[in-house]
Amino acid sequence: MATSPRQLPYAPTPYSYLPNPALTARINLDEEVKLSTTAAERDLYDSLAEVYSIIITLDGLEKAYIRDSIPENEYTELCNRLLNQYKSILKDETVSREFADLETFKSKWDIECPRATERLRVNLPATIAEPTANHTGTSNNAPHSRPSASGSQILLATENFITFLDALRLNMLSKDSLHPLLSEVIQSVNQVTTVDFENRGKIISWLIRLNGMKATEELGEEEARQLTFDMEGAQTQGRQKFFPMIGSGIVGTTAAAISNYRIRVQRLADVKIGGCRVTEYMSCVTTPHLIAPSQRLSSTHEQSSRKLRSSLTMSFDSIPVLDLSLAQDAKTKPIFLQSLRSALLEVGFLYIKNTGISDELVEEVITQGKAFFSIPNAKKMEVQMKNAPSFLGYNVLGNEVTAFKTDWREQIDLSTPHPLPKSTDPIYYNLLAPNQWPDPNLLPSFRPTFESYISQMSTLSTSFTSLIAEALALPSTAFDRFFDKDQQHKLKIVKYPDLSTLPADQQCQQGVGPHKDSMLTSYLLQASHHRGLQAQNLKGEWIDCAPRPGTLVVAIGQGLEALTHGVCASTTHRVLSPAAGQGARFSIPFFQGVSYDATFESVDVPQEILDIKDEVLRKQGERRVDDVEFTFRKGEWKHLGEATLTNRVRSHPDVGERWYPEILRRVREEQARERDEKAKAAVDGGKVTGSMSGLTGTRKEIAV
Repeated sequence: MATSPRQLPYAPTPYSYLPNPALTARINLDEEVKLSTTAAERDLYDSLAEVYSIIITLDGLEKAYIRDSIPENEYTELCNRLLNQYKSILKDETVSREFADLETFKSKWDIECPRATERLRVNLPATIAEPTANHTGTSNNAPHSRPSASGSQILLATENFITFLDALRLNMLSKDSLHPLLSEVIQSVNQVTTVDFENRGKIISWLIRLNGMKATEELGEEEARQLTFDMEGAQTQGRQKFFPMIGSGIVGTTAAAISNYRIRVQRLADVKIGGCRVTEYMSCVTTPHLIAPSQRLSSTHEQSSRKLRSSLTMSFDSIPVLDLSLAQDAKTKPIFLQSLRSALLEVGFLYIKNTGISDELVEEVITQGKAFFSIPNAKKMEVQMKNAPSFLGYNVLGNEVTAFKTDWREQIDLSTPHPLPKSTDPIYYNLLAPNQWPDPNLLPSFRPTFESYISQMSTLSTSFTSLIAEALALPSTAFDRFFDKDQQHKLKIVKYPDLSTLPADQQCQQGVGPHKDSMLTSYLLQASHHRGLQAQNLKGEWIDCAPRPGTLVVAIGQGLEALTHGVCASTTHRVLSPAAGQGARFSIPFFQGVSYDATFESVDVPQEILDIKDEVLRKQGERRVDDVEFTFRKGEWKHLGEATLTNRVRSHPDVGERWYPEILRRVREEQARERDEKAKAAVDGGKVTGSMSGLTGTRKEIAV
């Protein structure tokens, strides 16, 4: 029997066709087809693949939970982990831009995953968003009630409600401020009861609304008012549901929790918040079902303030926003000072809004600042920094060093005006000098604009320092003795070019390397829409500090950390260069000065504040991952001016070479030792360390 011919894997070439070798494509079937040509593209595709796998995995996890194939606690842990990984990956701006949104991504890659879609929309595990009394299926006569909740659980739920409402009153309206707090509210309520009440659904709806926002996006005034109304209603309805369940037995169940709470707040017993002493809270929480709602609300403001503070730990993942106008009202000033204390002790970085600086002046400062970089290079070089020993003037692109690497920025440094020092003055008095102003024929409004801005910022920084003192339970004048009558403050106007304009062999992302500001406080005006500024938390993670219209970014300096025994945290930060094609980034930081004659004495910080700082350090394991060592080491300098001058030489070696060769020689010797120590530490698998107030970190250059 004849067999049919073997079918070829593809259609044969017609006999009449003769291949032309000159036109035939040469394909190596063994050659790998690459999806990307650069490391950046490869990272992008890897990240998108991770997102894809998270969505698929999450959908499978939801199905397993519905089928009772996984215990409730394991589901909750895994779901939270997947949700956090999803959010973490999409924080990357490049990945987020390519991802677009969930529906677009699903359509592009032809996936459905409806259960994962809903879970990502809610951004909470089903066990939290829709709790059940007993998911595992054991019998329960009251399927929507929990066993008797403990007093500490009720206390926590109450605290979380009030903390969230206080955040709204402080105008903390961004997603990164509200979403974590609202998640804590619903989780703590679920620990108390699964009894449904009308406004529980509204809490979930608001979580979904916040989850759909960008991290720095804020609720509008009407939405904030509606959210406050809904949360107050949820608090009232929730109290009616879960307080009666407990009955009079709450007194016994909360005894231990209240005892521990008394110990924690004893040091703050005399502080008044919202017209109520902290000690009054004790009488309220022991029998909360007997206290009128309004009385209980007002009496727990201090507890909620402490909760707000604890939510801003130094392992922060966002930067707090403080409304400076609250400090002008006697009714709201106490809670503002509590929030400021939190930022000082635990973050060291914050936004302030409603600063009192007019929008018109800010816009003119930005306009004039950008205009400076458009004048001819020859005119900029007329005011070059190395023309004078004051470190004031123009610095060309790539001429400053931080962390042993080049900073890819150009800038001009200005200060409050001072006459030239006398020949008999200390050498660090060279830092006090007249400004080098650009040609007024080219920029007629430049000098008056910046003189006005520096003057107003000087007033603002002095006022804010007084608030810092009050936040630390010090007299408002506590830091006054560290200022000169004609105190010098400084300002930079900085341009960070995007990577496409840098030399091909120098496309480093370092706009300015990891550093800490040297003096008391600094106030950054982000003068363009670009991201790039980042602060380092205790885990060593870099947190974006995106531009927010109408705000200044406040960074705590090492001088303030030194004067407060390490209580105020000076946070390491850096700036990344804009990506190719994004255009230049502009910023205008103002640096509050301290008397160069100041010695390294400290203010007498109250013991209660030191205790709070100790508590913060204990929570952190008394260790912080930090890329910059403390600059002002006691015993090394007699006056702050000496340390400041040395750091300026360190950052600007060209100025040091011309005016301070002996200081530059010592700096380079020290840098050589540091490199050797760093290399040895790398070989040993260790880390070069330095210490101040129990803080450790690798020594790097300080960009003053």
